[in-house]
Amino acid sequence: MSKVLTTCPYCGVGCGVAVTANGDAIQVEGDPNHPANYGRLCGKGMQLAQTLSPAGRLLQPHIDGKPESWSRATAHIASRFRQAIDRYGPDSVAFYLSGQLLTEDYYVANKLMKGFIGSANVDTNSRLCMSSAVAAHKRAFGSDTVPGCYQDFEQADLVVLVGSNLAWCQPVLFQRMMAAKAKRPQMKLVVIDPRRTATAAGADLHLPLQPGTDLALFHGLLRYLSRNAACTQQALAQLSLAQLNDYSIDKTAEITQLPLESLTTFFQWFKETDKTVTGFSMGINQSVNGVGQGNAIINCHLLTGRIGKPGMGPFSITGQPNAMGGREVGGLATSLAGHVDFADSDKRDAVAALWGSDNIATRAGLTAVPMFEAMAAGKIKVVWILGTNPMVSLPDTELVRRALQTCPTVVVSDCVIGTDTQRYADVLLPAKGWGEKQGTVTNSERRISRQRSFVAAQGRAQSDWWALCQVAKAMGFASGFDYRNEAEIFREHATLSAINGGPFDISALAQFSDHQYQQMGPLQWPQPAGKPLQLQPQRLFSSSGAGKIVIDHPQPRLGQGNFIVNSGRNRDQWHTMTRTGLATTLGRHRPYPQISIHPDDAAALGARSNDLLQLGSDILAPITISQSQRRGELFMPIHWSDNNSSAGSVNRLIDSQYDPISQQPGFKGARVEAKAQTVMWWGQLLLPTEIAPSLALMRFWTKQKVDEGTIWWFATDTDPECWRQWLITLPQLGRVWVDQQGNGLSSVLMQQGEQLSAALQLSPQHGQLAGDGWQEVLGQRLSAHLLQRLLVGRDEQLLCACVGLTESQVDKAIEDGANTAEKITQACGAGGGCGVCSMELQQRCDAHQQRQAVVQQGRVATVML
Repeated sequence: MSKVLTTCPYCGVGCGVAVTANGDAIQVEGDPNHPANYGRLCGKGMQLAQTLSPAGRLLQPHIDGKPESWSRATAHIASRFRQAIDRYGPDSVAFYLSGQLLTEDYYVANKLMKGFIGSANVDTNSRLCMSSAVAAHKRAFGSDTVPGCYQDFEQADLVVLVGSNLAWCQPVLFQRMMAAKAKRPQMKLVVIDPRRTATAAGADLHLPLQPGTDLALFHGLLRYLSRNAACTQQALAQLSLAQLNDYSIDKTAEITQLPLESLTTFFQWFKETDKTVTGFSMGINQSVNGVGQGNAIINCHLLTGRIGKPGMGPFSITGQPNAMGGREVGGLATSLAGHVDFADSDKRDAVAALWGSDNIATRAGLTAVPMFEAMAAGKIKVVWILGTNPMVSLPDTELVRRALQTCPTVVVSDCVIGTDTQRYADVLLPAKGWGEKQGTVTNSERRISRQRSFVAAQGRAQSDWWALCQVAKAMGFASGFDYRNEAEIFREHATLSAINGGPFDISALAQFSDHQYQQMGPLQWPQPAGKPLQLQPQRLFSSSGAGKIVIDHPQPRLGQGNFIVNSGRNRDQWHTMTRTGLATTLGRHRPYPQISIHPDDAAALGARSNDLLQLGSDILAPITISQSQRRGELFMPIHWSDNNSSAGSVNRLIDSQYDPISQQPGFKGARVEAKAQTVMWWGQLLLPTEIAPSLALMRFWTKQKVDEGTIWWFATDTDPECWRQWLITLPQLGRVWVDQQGNGLSSVLMQQGEQLSAALQLSPQHGQLAGDGWQEVLGQRLSAHLLQRLLVGRDEQLLCACVGLTESQVDKAIEDGANTAEKITQACGAGGGCGVCSMELQQRCDAHQQRQAVVQQGRVATVML
């Protein structure tokens, strides 16, 4: 047995993970010494061992669907690149990368494209989440630099979270903050979000503003501060008050549709609290005003001098494990490695000299959406997509489909097989996954951590940097890509960082030996050469007046429809579920996509909780009626795609509008038409993996991998007897164990020997289905307990993944007197693991108390009558 210290591959918190590997037995726990998480992991991190199954892995290279050797595959790719470059020029080829690549992979890709091919057509899916924050930081500070540290969220007296469902999207950071708040009850939390999210449930003040009005809100705050707060003279001198005339507190309340009293409270708290941190994420960045909104937040901190000091500052929270590491090496098409700008010819020449290149790109390349537009127009002849699934993650899915169909050569590197994007691939390359590959990642607080391998690579999978080097050599660039290992790449990356200097300078690490690289602990940049390594948290831009105030006016978001649709993450899933979908436990919290709608809107549409909701012509999914929604707005999670649902890919609805500065797509705030659809039957179907039902018989379906098979959740107008006959006549399922009808519920359970081999349940009412209790029962031995689990109607979902407690089990504890999240934990254990469900526990407590109050008021009214 050995314990390996590595880093979680999910969100940008960058949690340290300690893995104990003993043959096939893998145990995952938090690294108690890692400064990002101090031993705590969220539910996704805790279930990482479940994702290491060899099932579904891409195991060897393929060309045109046929297995090939690595040497043939890389020679073929090199030939296609060379042919396109020779005939159409270097801008006819492109790389599209991923925030899930390690920094060393990213570095080699950018060196090859920008340094040797001579084009800057290399962008990354980090464009979709962080590029507006990057542009805002560069305009304010002159560099792509987050000033603060995670400790600031614990040390602040006021934390403002804007466009961030931190409780679900970066759970460990949220739990750190809430633990600090529990110790200091005077600490305040303000959450600015149109929805009442799990994060908002823990807030002292929730501001459910109208979508797209964040810019007005912070312009209003800036105007208020300029008149009422202590401001730095340098920042005040930059401020043109005339630009803020339209943002009086009354006008800001009108624009944002916030109560004047709530807005005044927020402005006063911000004015009176020196130690203020403002965290912002996708709700700010993913907008046609994303850069302006980021600068509007930074402006308020610059004006008051609250930046770069303990408990103070703006903080952009990334949603990807290595979005910042990718930017360090030039992952975005708009810069070179080491944060070097194309326009700086001296530094650009220094990069070329270090690389030994005489063909370095001299101007920015195509960013994500324009890259795929150029592909669809026939201008990109070869694209290599590494570690991402643009058919699901990019906006305007039909544009992406057209682009991939048009492009003559599509190369896809991935660790899993069967993604939506791979359907259009001419060449597939098997990449090492988490646990197999090695390198570094950089988290949201600029902290570089190691990912280390602890299992052998599946099949013939290789590191992405190695595959890139093989292609580079086959193209004739051997001298620049003859690396022995990741440590050599990292040393070159660290050396290059000194060219630009400034905050991102890790040249002190350039002298690390291979052994030192292997043993390297988490380090926050800067780490310049000639100075001792800095092991304590580092904050930047603390000098008075550092930074530039930039004020933008809002860009209109165009579109038609009677609803605004918002999108985001579910608590226990990640991106398109290619990794989290392998962990059965994680699927129990939200096993299928749902569209949240306000009760008044549902009533206006004639929609019931048993209906489907159609959005435009592309989306059809079950309704969930929620008071957490504002009227006129909908919410749908991002995780489902054509690969696992009939019509659940929300990005089909999103057009390709983007911020004019960052070119980050405006995922938030698209307008759609909505209408309700009734269905005759709702069903659950549990089958072995090799069997699939007729999808033509389903109005809506989604599928999910579970232990030993697949569970299908569906809506249908086909009579239950037809489904029953189909199931019982499948010879490979054995014989009928239970065939039961009653109270509108139709259930058929099949057995193979003494084990459950399949199950079917249909009901006219969604709530009668057995729910998530089916997700871990296939292949279990037949018993009375199993029968009860399969037949008892309770369409509920898992609430606490760590302990395995459902909604009804938590509600029982509440009914027995546990009236706070803490008391629920004491009573049944829910919330006592990673803590990510604690806000949901409190919400259920609050809802129970509200129901009790209504009942009590009814009793009082009866007595008075």
